[in-house]
Amino acid sequence: MDIRSTSRQIIDPHKIRPFSRLAQGIWDLRALLAALHHASGSLISFERGPCFVSLPPAVAVPVAVPVAVPVAVPVAVPVVAPEINKDTGTGKICVQVSWLKRDVLLFANSIGCTAADELHFLYELHPQFAAFPTYPIILPFKHTDIEVTDFYARSGAEPIPGVPKFDSKRVVDGQRKMEFLKPLPVTSHGRKFEIRSKVLGVYDKGKPGSVVETESLLVDAETNEAYTRAVGSGFYIGQGGWGGPKGPKDPAYPPPTDRKPDAISTLQTTLETAHLYRLNGDYNPLHATPEPGKAMGFGGPIIHGLFSWNSTANAVLHSLGGSDPQNFREFQARFASPVKPGDKLVTEMWRMGGGKDGSGFEEVRFTTKVEGGKL
Repeated sequence: MDIRSTSRQIIDPHKIRPFSRLAQGIWDLRALLAALHHASGSLISFERGPCFVSLPPAVAVPVAVPVAVPVAVPVAVPVVAPEINKDTGTGKICVQVSWLKRDVLLFANSIGCTAADELHFLYELHPQFAAFPTYPIILPFKHTDIEVTDFYARSGAEPIPGVPKFDSKRVVDGQRKMEFLKPLPVTSHGRKFEIRSKVLGVYDKGKPGSVVETESLLVDAETNEAYTRAVGSGFYIGQGGWGGPKGPKDPAYPPPTDRKPDAISTLQTTLETAHLYRLNGDYNPLHATPEPGKAMGFGGPIIHGLFSWNSTANAVLHSLGGSDPQNFREFQARFASPVKPGDKLVTEMWRMGGGKDGSGFEEVRFTTKVEGGKL
């Protein structure tokens, strides 16, 4: 998938460490939201976007260097998950989720983490063993399952009052944004976590289709503390024209055109890339067998959009954040076009400065595209 920079990633200049930790959020709504989750493989390209990354002031090269005295990431008062969306009146949907160390190891392996520089994401006995921050993005698919699930059976969506019932087999990802609120534990064993989701808006884009925007929080159900917040949109192809609101215009985050990227990262996909990634819990047949992709006009299987989203997050964190999860504050990207198995992804990154708010985080803009292809 090509990614056009719409993302925001933040890395703390005062907090770069030899090993980085990321905490990523997730969005999902069981019925209608389930369909959006399950759309995660349709588009693999990202559009341009910003990301906020905290970088050490002294670091001029793309690879961050640990500071002499580690500074803990500031933790605000625990975020409490809301019960009701007061703007739309849409109630919260809660889904219990769980994960084990084996799950976070598989996830890191599937998005391109390498043993040479990121062993702390790949080896459970590493002294800095950590879950890759974006791991929660998969939980709306996985729930508490340890076995393969029927993707289509789970993705059936329920209608929202005042909105037509959409066909969940014709939905693709629009964009995803995640905020990392607390460090993610490497396992949920012995604790109770859930994803609390709500619909933020439904927008009629006319003949092209409709957009459903949702918010999801990964929450410790016993303490009511939120670990990640995610906002995402699903685009229901050809399902517009029902007279709904057009919705706000998405902000654009174009990368600089007057200078070269501060860092470039490449990732070669294979015919098995999607087959490995789907074992995280996203079993959409679109990424495993040719028939669904041919029916949708892709000519065959395509790689999960969220694979590109996650692997790009890894590229930015590794290149500019010292692979330290705590150096990520926010990550956002918009999907633009599909990525095929065997495509080579190229991510270009530009440091934009920042930190004026005293947070120590810097904005990074990036684009991810197929080598020789389009955004």
